[in-house]
Amino acid sequence: MARITSSTAPNGLPVQRIALDGTRATTILVAFDAGARTERAEENGMAHFLEHLVFKGGQLYDDYRKVNETAERMGGSLNAYTSHDLVAFHITVRAEAALEAMDLLTDFVGRPKIDRDELDKERGVVIQEIQRYKDQPASVAEELIDRAAFGDHPLGRTVLGPEEHLRTFTREGIVAFRERRWAGARGGAFIVGNVDHVPANGAVAELFQRFPTLDVPSPFEPAPPVGGGARRRVPGRQPRPPA
Repeated sequence: MARITSSTAPNGLPVQRIALDGTRATTILVAFDAGARTERAEENGMAHFLEHLVFKGGQLYDDYRKVNETAERMGGSLNAYTSHDLVAFHITVRAEAALEAMDLLTDFVGRPKIDRDELDKERGVVIQEIQRYKDQPASVAEELIDRAAFGDHPLGRTVLGPEEHLRTFTREGIVAFRERRWAGARGGAFIVGNVDHVPANGAVAELFQRFPTLDVPSPFEPAPPVGGGARRRVPGRQPRPPA
């Protein structure tokens, strides 16, 4: 049975320790209510782009090579994802390396450099991702369904955003989005699995304090009622008459 201990870091970030029996691994995950549905129209794609950029390094692990090499040396599995609802970063390691993994994750995610020189390099990576997305019929169908259901609402836009947006995002705009949305009170940190090597002496709170104290942002725009969306006809075919 899971044993849950809850606390709150001084910056407002809730921290959940979830102890599970029978495992030698620990997962550390940090997430924020800062997904695509929290973007302004001209920012569409920025939440996902920011996810990519923080991997370029923080203060201690100050470039992507150090981030990746440190995770590999620990035997860790490091990844992240952005959805309409949130952005999340996580690493899974053997339990003995949990504190070191937490040090890595909170450094580059909690205090990223967001290097101006890396912006243009990463733009190309994300633009290629957008182009691959457009080559997948299932992804295009999902986009059309969302647009038909939600229209101009943020849920009707894609998480990746349009290619033309990626070409215009500035470092100042990206930092402003992060400072507007990555507030501790609208996020959460989770330490799950074998927590025997995670001290309860304040070291954990000190690491999660690397996330700045930010004003609580406004809640995201509620989803509109679904209905009355556009239906597309197959060219050259007539709709069937009602039975």
